[in-house]
Amino acid sequence: MKKLRIMAVITAMLLTSASCSLRDFGNNTSKPESGTSHSAPDTTKEKETASTEEQTTEEETSEATTEEETTDEATTESADDPGKAYTEVELDDIRSHAQLLLDDIEEKNNKKSVSEDIELLLYDLDACNQAYSYITIDYYLDMDNEENEKLSDDYMETMTIANELISYAFCQGYLSDYKKLFIDYVTEDVIEYYSDDTYDLDAVEKEAREEVELHDQMLDEYYDIYFDEEMSEKEKALACAEIYLELLKAYDTESFYAQYNRDYTPEEIIELSAVVREEMGSLSGDLVEAFQKCDGAISVLYKPLEIEEPFEVIRKYVSQLSPDLKKSADMINDGSLYYMAEKESAYPGSFTTDLPLNNSALVFINVEETLDLLPTCVHEFGHFHASFYDDITTYKAVTNLDIAEIQSQGLEFLFMQFYDDIYGDQAKAMQLYKTIELVDSVVTGFMIGEFEYTVLDRIDDITPEGVVDLWHEMFDEYNDEVEFYIVNHLFESPGYYISYGVSALAAFDIWEDMQTSNEKALEKYEKIAKVSCSDSQYQFCEATQECGFRDVLNADYVSDLAQKIKDYAASVSD
Repeated sequence: MKKLRIMAVITAMLLTSASCSLRDFGNNTSKPESGTSHSAPDTTKEKETASTEEQTTEEETSEATTEEETTDEATTESADDPGKAYTEVELDDIRSHAQLLLDDIEEKNNKKSVSEDIELLLYDLDACNQAYSYITIDYYLDMDNEENEKLSDDYMETMTIANELISYAFCQGYLSDYKKLFIDYVTEDVIEYYSDDTYDLDAVEKEAREEVELHDQMLDEYYDIYFDEEMSEKEKALACAEIYLELLKAYDTESFYAQYNRDYTPEEIIELSAVVREEMGSLSGDLVEAFQKCDGAISVLYKPLEIEEPFEVIRKYVSQLSPDLKKSADMINDGSLYYMAEKESAYPGSFTTDLPLNNSALVFINVEETLDLLPTCVHEFGHFHASFYDDITTYKAVTNLDIAEIQSQGLEFLFMQFYDDIYGDQAKAMQLYKTIELVDSVVTGFMIGEFEYTVLDRIDDITPEGVVDLWHEMFDEYNDEVEFYIVNHLFESPGYYISYGVSALAAFDIWEDMQTSNEKALEKYEKIAKVSCSDSQYQFCEATQECGFRDVLNADYVSDLAQKIKDYAASVSD
């Protein structure tokens, strides 16, 4: 169980900056993780009341916060944007701050010092998180830069170890006379792991470092195989299956979804997956046929509209939706809080990552694909907008990508009402194109979710050959050109991929509303956008229900949705 805890922490760190664009499997095959997640912002500031000017003066804010709270760190400029700065964080400093807390809890009548120690450690992890965001973006802008790659890897390791040092210190605080100060910062698993007297800071760091190194070693082996040009596809699949089975040994069926803060079970997903495959698996054909009949289809594929300044386009149209969306659009544009990566060596995906010390966020966009550029920016802007309603510190943040992806996919659908004005003759074809992508998100999300849980359930007897055979048994009818190892999520973040499927089902509930009322769809979207995807109290089923969504993890909903999408395709074809 200890190993599972470390793996969960590593997964959370890997998902701090991650791609949202894996629907085509093999398109994003670089070594960094692909997916999406949000780190939590600092709770000491109110995002809702921050002015645009305050959001855009990141260097000043970061330096001011550093001077107020600690003098142990230095400020470093981001190589590709000298106007931005991050705070260097040394693991030695975090360790010394953890030791300070351990010393202070031994003293009587020391509540003030202990409280300050807690805040300092929370700040340490936020500062480390912010540095990791800038460092990772620097690396992703040019992945040939080995120095930045090493720095990014080192900071991921530092964050993982720091999280464990803090968890251990907080556990000891909980077990001390200052228990009340730590109730909000410890969980049952932390107490179970770190109440053992054999642990101290050195032992905690040693164990965490070993787990990170082992995880990195297995991923390095995986990517070495992935990019080996001398191996056949079958040889790669079998070799990667061996690594995959070894990675899955850190997990168990009962807690497989726990690291993603889910309120549904893998068994429920497998049961619903059969319905998804039957009801929605064939929809792509209907949609593709409708797409081909659109007047603008050929131009969409071969001469797509080139969108200049996509975030300014977003500002123009979301400003018509609501003041809150306008405010976020002003922030991202006026603060230049996005990076448009154009180098061939740039990371081939897009992602959004938070800046906890500045109550802000950064968006990374690869501009290689003209066709998907604006929709991708809309998707990431959905994450950017939702991040301003998060007030959870990095240490307390959970990974709830099911909610996070509704906030982005839902905005993609909501933005389609402006396609006529933006795309003109290409509008219907573009709407169908994006609908096809999101249907594919549902189908592949559930199929991959079913696949990986089935492998885990059979971990004691399934062979590498069995893993590959299972994949083909499940996928060949839908897509027989993809080997399982192409999906790097399976190796980077086991248990993650189903988030694409369940969130897309919820996003389609917004799509359904738009067929009759854009206002109703907007109201539902704005409710879910305000739900924190980093707060442990919010889980998918409960949150969507409270925001007015239908029960989307339901066979009747899937069947009804499939019919409505089929009717939509037919209406466009007429």
